[in-house]
Amino acid sequence: MTFVFLKTAFIAWFIAQITKFILCSIQKKTLDFPSLVASGGMPSSHTALVSSITLKIGLLEGISSSTFAICVIFSCIIMYDAMNVRRSVGIQGEKINEIVDHIESSSPAKIEKIPVVFGHSFIEVVAGLIIGLIVALWLS
Repeated sequence: MTFVFLKTAFIAWFIAQITKFILCSIQKKTLDFPSLVASGGMPSSHTALVSSITLKIGLLEGISSSTFAICVIFSCIIMYDAMNVRRSVGIQGEKINEIVDHIESSSPAKIEKIPVVFGHSFIEVVAGLIIGLIVALWLS
């Protein structure tokens, strides 16, 4: 049974990442291979993964099972984190890099910029949720 849950989660994640790759490649008008493993962007593959396994557990073990309840809680935490905490960290990273640019323009100091990775917008999380739910239902 464990394999069924892992397969569902992996397929949902894979479909979300392929969708992200296609959308990024269309936007950049070139094949954007780094987007295959990137976090952030449309859709949220983290949300697709956790929502698919949560629904699959609900379907197979029942929505009254403690495992389903735990999955719902962790899924909510992951989706909240993606939309709020990780997004805020990305905005802060951008601002820090602006400060670094300002410092470097007025002094000989060389300061390394930090990599900026944004979390997800609400619509990106919803898209990941939809992918996850469809995959879990499709594989039922």
